[in-house]
Amino acid sequence: MKTAGADATLADDAELLDAAVALEEARSLLDVAQGHVLARIEADGISDRMHGHRTGTWLGHAATVSRTKCRTRVRLARRAVDWFDEFDEAVRVSRVGFQHLEVLCSV
Repeated sequence: MKTAGADATLADDAELLDAAVALEEARSLLDVAQGHVLARIEADGISDRMHGHRTGTWLGHAATVSRTKCRTRVRLARRAVDWFDEFDEAVRVSRVGFQHLEVLCSV
């Protein structure tokens, strides 16, 4: 199986397990970084001003992904903006993952 240039068939069991954890940790970091960006775009009305669309709709179109998922991410980013500083550190040291923020914001 080749994905994104990595040939997983060449890795041993321990390497595959380590890679799975590292990729999940990287995903959390990317999700938090995207949250910062989306919160700023939404707060400043950048996508509306530049493209005539709300942030979630614009991102879905521009990135060719589900607009519904993008709108959900924008809502999460708006709710979480006050917690980002504390949450960033917790994600960075792998105490929590992005999914924890999703749960907190859904309450």
